[in-house]
Amino acid sequence: MKVFISWSGEPSRSIASELHGWLRVVVQHVRPWMSDVEIESGTRWNDVIAANLESADFGLVCVTRSNQSAPWLMFESGALAKRLDVARLVPLCIDLEPAEVISPLQSFQSRKLDMDGMRRLIHELREMSDNPMPREPVDRLFEAMWPGLEEQVRLAATQHINAEGPRRSPDDMLAELVTRVRNLERDTETEKQSSGPSRRDLRMLDHAVMTLDDSVSRLSLLTNYIAEFAHSVNRLEQLRFSERELTTAQRVSVDRAETNQQREAEYEIGVGDLVSHPKFGKGEVIDIAGAGAGQRAQVNFESGQIMWLVLRHSRLAPLAPEIDLDSSDN
Repeated sequence: MKVFISWSGEPSRSIASELHGWLRVVVQHVRPWMSDVEIESGTRWNDVIAANLESADFGLVCVTRSNQSAPWLMFESGALAKRLDVARLVPLCIDLEPAEVISPLQSFQSRKLDMDGMRRLIHELREMSDNPMPREPVDRLFEAMWPGLEEQVRLAATQHINAEGPRRSPDDMLAELVTRVRNLERDTETEKQSSGPSRRDLRMLDHAVMTLDDSVSRLSLLTNYIAEFAHSVNRLEQLRFSERELTTAQRVSVDRAETNQQREAEYEIGVGDLVSHPKFGKGEVIDIAGAGAGQRAQVNFESGQIMWLVLRHSRLAPLAPEIDLDSSDN
């Protein structure tokens, strides 16, 4: 059973790589696939990824707070979701709770990347085997292997935080700016009492304070615009994902209708028709029995054989009637 592991950015990539090797040991009937490990140098990576998405039986999406709206993660998740009649898709929550996953991934049952969540996931994979192992040996193997994976997940998350560095929120920056303005006013008042600054200095100070106040207002307004823009982008991604799903469903419906029409056309063979079979050669239909998918035809072949064939599986091809040229000349 092929398990496609989807990722985007760090620490999602590092954790997906650890899962790739760990799953091979704990659930031995699965074949994990991850692009960062499996794609060989010099190959067309997009063709390889598309082929493995098409053949996957199970999808794991390594989700973090920062990547759950990433376009590439959405593309791979959408491709896996199209195969839901034969495959399953599970968002694996790394640094967030399943309830915090946003659309469209929130439509699927998530699992937390902790001991309880991974134990449930392992047993779900075990039960999908044609010959599943007993629960107890799998539990013992899981408990022996889990501490190693837990430590690698912790290291990957820690390294990502250290490499990225702390991010300051707009509120923090606004608070610092206000503090600096107040300190500047306090220092000015102290200097005024001690040395008596000139009017020119006071005017310059007032202008600086007014400029800082205006900057604070503009930064606050810009923060609101950024939040609204991020919400709009997220909504647009959701609409695009829904549109792709609808288009795919319509295409599948049209393909099925065309296939049914072709099959119905293949069954339009009647008594007296000339037909050809790839093994038995040419012959004439002398009887028809049954209807629908079980409809049969009795054919008298030129070889002298008379056989009943099920039209759905027989590969009989109708032939055009032979024209008697002598009769037509007369």
